[in-house]
Amino acid sequence: MSRLNFKRRRAAGRGFTLVELLTLVAVACLLLNLLLPAVLSSRDKSRRSKCANNLKQLALAAQNYHDVNGALPAGQDACNLGYGFRVSLLPYLEQFGLYQGVMYEGFEKGVRFADLDAEVKTAQIDVNACPADPGASRIVGGFRPASYVACYGDFCPNVAPYDAASPRSWVRSRGAIAPKTWTNLAVITDGTANTALFSETVVAVPGASTIKNGVATGTSSVFGAGFVLNSCMRPGFKPQVCLTYADGANYRPDVAVYQARGSRWGDGRDVFSAFSTILPPNSPNCSLGGVGDAGGNPQLLSATSHHRGGVNVALVDGSVRFVSETIDCGNLTGSTIGVNAGLCSYGKSPFGVWGALGSCNGGETGGRSALDDAPSLRSLF
Repeated sequence: MSRLNFKRRRAAGRGFTLVELLTLVAVACLLLNLLLPAVLSSRDKSRRSKCANNLKQLALAAQNYHDVNGALPAGQDACNLGYGFRVSLLPYLEQFGLYQGVMYEGFEKGVRFADLDAEVKTAQIDVNACPADPGASRIVGGFRPASYVACYGDFCPNVAPYDAASPRSWVRSRGAIAPKTWTNLAVITDGTANTALFSETVVAVPGASTIKNGVATGTSSVFGAGFVLNSCMRPGFKPQVCLTYADGANYRPDVAVYQARGSRWGDGRDVFSAFSTILPPNSPNCSLGGVGDAGGNPQLLSATSHHRGGVNVALVDGSVRFVSETIDCGNLTGSTIGVNAGLCSYGKSPFGVWGALGSCNGGETGGRSALDDAPSLRSLF
C-alpha cells in the first residue's frame, strides 16, 4: 500500500474537529431561528383559520334560526334561568337531541342551567372550542367552556330581571344579539355586512389572572354613578380607566379578579357569553361590583383571543374578519360620555370604528335607526 493511499484512508476515517462541530451547531441554530417564526406563524394561521370556521358555522346557525323564528336568538332567556344563545343554536348545529334534553329537563321545568345534570353541563360541542385556546378543552367547576361570545354592541348593560308589564323600564343592548329580547334583521339598518354578531373570548382557567380570561371586580371608577341599567348612560362612565387595572398581561396584584370568561357553554349571562365593542380587542374586563352567579352588575367585557394581534369576528351576514387590537375606538376617556342620557341608546357610536361595528343601527353607514319602531319578539327561545 502506498503512503498516499494510507493517508487518504486515515483522513476518511477522521471525525469532526471541534471547530467544525461548533460551526455545524451554529449553522443549525441559525436555520432554526430562521425557520421557527415561519413554523409558528403557519401554526397560528391554521388555528386562526379553524377558529374563523367555527365562528362562521355559528353565524350560519344564527341565520337559520332567524329563518325559522323570525329573529336572531336572545343572548339569554327572559325567565332568568341562565340559558344562552348557544342553547338556542343547538338544533342548527346538528345537536337537536341535546337541545331537546336541555329544554325538556331544564328550561321547561324552570331549572337553571347551572343546576342541570353533569352530562348536559359537560356536553362536548366541537364548534364551541377554539383550537388556539388551551382552556377550551378543559372542564372546570363541572362545566365545559365555550370560546365564542355574542356581541352586545357598544354597550354593557346591567341585565336586570325583565319586566313584561313595563318593557321600557328595561334597556336592551345596541348589538345584533341582546339579552332577554330578540332582534329581527329589519332592525339592523347599518347592514348585516357592517354589524358584528360573534367574536372570541379566552376561556378562564383556575389560578389565572390574565386580563383576557378574568374580570376585575369592584371597579366603580370605570362606571361612574347614576342610572344603573346601562353603564353608557351613567355620568362619569370612563372605559379607559379599565385599562389601568392591568399590569402587562395580568391584572394588578391589588385587583380582585373573577375567573369566569366563557367557562359555561350554555350559560347566557354576560360574563359567560357576551362582549362589547368599546375597549379594543384583547383588553381587560371590568365589573362595577361582584360577578358571581347573579351577574347583575354592569360589566365592560372585551373580545379576546390567543391569536397574535387581534380577534376573529363573525358578522351578521356570515362573513368573518380579523379585527386588529389597534382598531379605532374613538373617545374612551368619558369626556363626551354620560352628558346625553340617550348616548349609546341611539345615534352614531362614540367608540369609533369598533363601536360602529358593534351597533346594529347607529346610522354610521347612512341607515335609519329603527330600533324603537321594531316590534318586540319576546316569545322566542
